[in-house]
Amino acid sequence: MLHVNTRRCLIQTLRCYSAALVVKKEPVAYATKVFGKELQQKADDNETLTEAIQMFERFGHKNTITFNIIINSLYKNGKIQEGEQFFNRYSGLVRPDVRTFNSMIEAHLKNQRRTEAAQILHDMQKEYHITPNDYTYRLFIYAASTPEEALEQYKSLDQKTQLLSTFIQTLMRRLIDLGAIDHALDVFYSLLTRNVSPDEFVFSTLIHELYKLKRFYEGKYIFYTMQQLGMRPNVVIYTTMINYYFKEQKFRQGRLLLTRMVEDKVSPNVQTFNCMIDGYMKARRFDLAQQVFEEMLACNVKPTDVIFSTMTKGYTAHNRPDGIQKVEKLKEKYL
Repeated sequence: MLHVNTRRCLIQTLRCYSAALVVKKEPVAYATKVFGKELQQKADDNETLTEAIQMFERFGHKNTITFNIIINSLYKNGKIQEGEQFFNRYSGLVRPDVRTFNSMIEAHLKNQRRTEAAQILHDMQKEYHITPNDYTYRLFIYAASTPEEALEQYKSLDQKTQLLSTFIQTLMRRLIDLGAIDHALDVFYSLLTRNVSPDEFVFSTLIHELYKLKRFYEGKYIFYTMQQLGMRPNVVIYTTMINYYFKEQKFRQGRLLLTRMVEDKVSPNVQTFNCMIDGYMKARRFDLAQQVFEEMLACNVKPTDVIFSTMTKGYTAHNRPDGIQKVEKLKEKYL
């Protein structure tokens, strides 16, 4: 008499093989694929996760995919101890891959167990000879609570290591979120020495952050570095720089930058024209502000409440009721 679990295993396997024969597929591969889909459905639900583990244990053809389904579900649900036991039990039968270790590392980091996560990173390389991928390193950056922790993985990488843009973006964003703009700039300059050109996101993030901190000179240097590298600034970067010049009432430089923007075939948007109008209004150059409004229309950019609000505030600040009336008429016409 067969044990109940043995019967279930045979039924499960035969059912998958039968499906393979119906669609004329290679039995083992197709059976594993069918089983994997069913296993995933069970593992995704915490209430049936135990059943999914039992299915894995009964199924005859275990592989890395089905192994990872269980590992990922256990660690994702915070069952770290059960996950470790499962890994230790089956990692000798099924070879783990980078996704296996990423699931384990991510769970430990979410539970503020950085030391344990670092040990897993070490073991995957030294014991299992598996190379971490971009996501592995980004997990440590996401979980960093200090700039030093965020920089730890970057500093550990060999100078010849190819850095993916997603890794650099994550590092820059995390450093800035931690209030470490100077660390972010150090990384930026070190990338240039490694002949690595940061992407548009990095330039945009740094320029915007430096602008907020009123570190305009450094922002301009980053902007011109971008151009020297042959990269074309996007509308956000151009608008940030134009906004800087108009706030400083350096209208000529701002205008030249707008011309360069158009030459680069980057279309100005509402925010671009709004910062120009705002600069002229604060300088009491109402005629030039009106001229920018006309240019905006000529560029097929539809004015919004933001534009009219900026114009109204400008006229109000300088006690110009006639100007406020003009704005009201424009609102009636274009809104």
